Amino acid sequence: IYFPCSFVPVVGQQGSSVPPSYCGQGTVMFVDDEVSIINWAKDMLEELGYVVVVFTNGPEALQAFQQEPDRFDVLVTDQTMPGMTGDLLARQIMSIRPGFPVILCSGFSYTMNEEKALVMGLRAYLTKPVLMSDMAQALQAALDRSFPHKTS
Repeated sequence: IYFPCSFVPVVGQQGSSVPPSYCGQGTVMFVDDEVSIINWAKDMLEELGYVVVVFTNGPEALQAFQQEPDRFDVLVTDQTMPGMTGDLLARQIMSIRPGFPVILCSGFSYTMNEEKALVMGLRAYLTKPVLMSDMAQALQAALDRSFPHKTS
């Protein structure tokens, strides 16, 4: 796996290495079947200021959401996972909380693309490898639409 590298030195919150404009708040449910991606995403999202709850499969994430649907502010999920695809997980979660913000990530999928994701009502479709800036912008946009009372 190759991750993009950035050589731009910037300082965000509390000595963080991210620009302050990337930072946000809220609880992110992050689902991916690859542990290395889970670890990277958790570190990145926490550095951006989010509380992150990670899951390595869709059924486990769905169960947690069913038990505490108000605990989470946004779902970020991989599309291609064994047991339950990201779009199926998104549909299930949005049936519990209509309008719930979902960001779908995919390296490649025969069954899903950006157009289909947006028609489903998902907030964003990101292509892997995902850049921190793209994830930060997608999260901010998804959460801003979820909480219209927020001001930027």
